[in-house]
Amino acid sequence: LAAGRADEALPQAQLFVEITRMVNARGTHGWALRLLGEALAATGADASAAEAPLLAALAIAEELGMRPLEGRCHLTRGALRLRSAPEVARASLTRAAEIFRAVGMRFWEARAEQQLEKA
Repeated sequence: LAAGRADEALPQAQLFVEITRMVNARGTHGWALRLLGEALAATGADASAAEAPLLAALAIAEELGMRPLEGRCHLTRGALRLRSAPEVARASLTRAAEIFRAVGMRFWEARAEQQLEKA
């Protein structure tokens, strides 16, 4: 996915989700779901299809107190919704920036702020 080959990344992300589900690795499963949402978004899938795993990952992150995962879910969701739902995008990006600021993740905070400028 980082190399820009989303079509190749998508089946790998789907496999990652399945493996983490089978072994009941909840925290890692949350990260896998976030990756799947990001891969779906990168392939140009429908926004709601890409958003579904992000929301599932967000629920896990909130339940387990995984703030970095929570922030990354909000960041991806905000970027995904910039065109289709600007209010949702702004809320998600603002929340991402707040989380990253609170946990000292300056790189990701800057990314969220850059996306907010587009909103």
